[in-house]
This record gives sequence, structure tokens and C-alpha cells, in this order.
Amino acid sequence: MVLNITREQMAAMLMNAYSYATGKSLDSIVTTMQVRFKDEASAGNWARRYITVANATGLMNGSPDGTFRPKGNATRAEAAVTVKRLLKKLDRL
Repeated sequence: MVLNITREQMAAMLMNAYSYATGKSLDSIVTTMQVRFKDEASAGNWARRYITVANATGLMNGSPDGTFRPKGNATRAEAAVTVKRLLKKLDRL
């Protein structure tokens, strides 16, 4: 059985794991940039802060065409890269 997650769901899971591991709440993570993706409006309202912070912390990136594809399914490769980035950021790799 294959279960898919969207990129916005992956951003939320990554940032929740980061918050748990560091003890920092999502609201206390300061971003110095306001990330703007061409398809930002297609992200769920609940997911926009997660996407912004995941991008600002370097855990997730958008596509070269300036989109994030929040409703698109995350690939295994994307999931592997983001988990590796998280572990590296937490000095656990």
C-alpha cells in the first residue's frame, strides 16, 4: 500500500520535528525573508507558515520555475533529502 503526502504536509511535519528537537516554537523562528512562490495561494492557510519557515531554514526549496507545488505529492527523493537536511541542521548526521 502506497501512502502519499503533499509537499505542504511534508513542510509541516519537518517543521514540527524541528520545533520538537530544538524546543523552539514555530512562531519563535524568525525569518528574515518573506518567501513568495508563484503558487503560494494554492497552499492551505494552515500550511503557509510551515512552508515559509521550511524554506527560510533551508529544509525545503521551491522549484526552479518559482513554484512550491504545495498540493503536489512529495517524492521519495524529496523526502530523503529533507530528512537528511533536518538531521544535518540538528547536528545528528
